[in-house]
Amino acid sequence: MTSAFYAVDPQFLDLTPVSQHTWPASNNTATPSPSHKVIWRIATTPQAPGEHHPTIFLPLERSVVLQGLATLFPQLSSTCTGPTPETLDACLANTHTFTLFLATDTTCLPVPSSETPKATASPFQITAVVGCLTLVTLRLLMNSRAHIEDLIVLDACRGQGLGRGLMRRALHEAFDVRGCKMCDLTSKPNRVEAWALYKSMGFWLRDTGAFRIYDPKLNITGPPSAAPSSSSHVVKAP
Repeated sequence: MTSAFYAVDPQFLDLTPVSQHTWPASNNTATPSPSHKVIWRIATTPQAPGEHHPTIFLPLERSVVLQGLATLFPQLSSTCTGPTPETLDACLANTHTFTLFLATDTTCLPVPSSETPKATASPFQITAVVGCLTLVTLRLLMNSRAHIEDLIVLDACRGQGLGRGLMRRALHEAFDVRGCKMCDLTSKPNRVEAWALYKSMGFWLRDTGAFRIYDPKLNITGPPSAAPSSSSHVVKAP
C-alpha cells in the first residue's frame, strides 16, 4: 500500500488552471499567500498511462484524503462514515471509470524568483478539504456517459460557489476530457437548493423511473426508510 496519493491538475472554481502566474498576487512575498478555493483531481500516481505529465502535482498523504471525506460524508446521511482505505484505493485504481475531485483551501508557498516552474512537486499546499465530488464515466456500446455522485460541500463553506465549481469541473472532465455524450445524476425532491443549482447549469428532469433492487442477502424487500429513497429522480444534461 502506498503512503500517499497525488493531487493533480488544480483549477480555480471557474476552471482557470492554477499556476504561479494565475495565483492572486500577495503583498508579502516572504510568507505564504492567503488561501483560495482550488479543486484538485486525486490520483494514485502523478501521471496516468497515456497522459501528459502535469506541470503541477502535489503529494498528498492518504490520511488527509480519508479524514476530509470522513468529515464530509456524514452530511449526506448520519449513517455515512466515508470510505475505507481499501475502498478508496480500489476506486482510484479504476482510472478509466472513476474520478475523485476535492475542493480545498489551498495556499501558495514563497518560491525564489530565480527558480523556473517545472514539472515537479508544486509550491502549493492544501490546508483543508471543504468539498468533494465523484464522477463515474462509462464507455458503452451505444454511447459514452457519465454519472455524478457524492457532491458534498462543508456546511461552513456553503454559499461560496463550491458546489457549482465542482459541478463545472466534473462536466468539463466528462464532456471535454472523457468524451461522454451525457451526464446523469439523482437528487431527492426535497433538496430544493441542489435542484436549483442543477437546473441553472442546464440539467433537466427526465420523465422516467429509477428502479432499484438490493442484494437478497441484505433481506431488504422494499424501499426502507434508512436506504436512499426510491422516489429519487434522474436529471440528465442535454
